[in-house]
Amino acid sequence: MSSYTLFAQGATGGHDDSDSGTQTLGTVFTVSSSVALTGIWQWSAPGCTKLPAACAVWNQGIGLVVAGTQNNSPSWSGAAGSGWIKCSYDGSVTLTQGVTYNVSTWNSTGTGGEWYGITVGSWAGGITNGPLACPDQANRFTEPAATFLQPATAFGNFNIWVDVEVADITPPPPQAPAFTAFMSSM
Repeated sequence: MSSYTLFAQGATGGHDDSDSGTQTLGTVFTVSSSVALTGIWQWSAPGCTKLPAACAVWNQGIGLVVAGTQNNSPSWSGAAGSGWIKCSYDGSVTLTQGVTYNVSTWNSTGTGGEWYGITVGSWAGGITNGPLACPDQANRFTEPAATFLQPATAFGNFNIWVDVEVADITPPPPQAPAFTAFMSSM
C-alpha cells in the first residue's frame, strides 16, 4: 500500500509566525481516485511554542467536516518547534474522487503562542503527487476563529504548510468461486 502527501515532508524553510490569535489554517486539495486518510501534517517551525488544538478534513463544496476526521484533541507525533508533526488516522475514512477538500488545523481561543510556520512564496502551478493535487495558492485561513471553522479566505502568495496523507485503498483479494457438491441418482 503506497502513501502520498503534497509536500513530501521535506525541509520547508518556513519560519514561525508571531500571530497568536485564534485561526483555522488549511490547504485545498483533490484526489484522482478513492483513497484512505492516514494523517494530517503541519510544519511546526523552529520557534513555535505550541501545537494545533484540533485538525480535520472539510468537504470544501458543502462546508462540512468529513465524518470521522475531526480530532479536537490530536496526539501529534512531535513537539512544538520540531519540524513536521503528524496526527495519525487509521485509514477507515475514505476520500473520494470529484470532491474538493480542505485539510485544516486550528488554534483554540485564548491559548496564545506561536503555532505554525509560514513561507513567503507559493508553489507555482500547483502540486500533484500520486492521487493528490492542489492548485496554486491553495492555502486558506479564517480569523478570528473562536470555533473550528472551515478555512475559507485565500492566503495569497504564502504557504502555511498544512498537509494531508492518504494511502491507496487495497482491493480485497479475489474470491474463489464457491461450489456445492451434490449427488445425482441416475
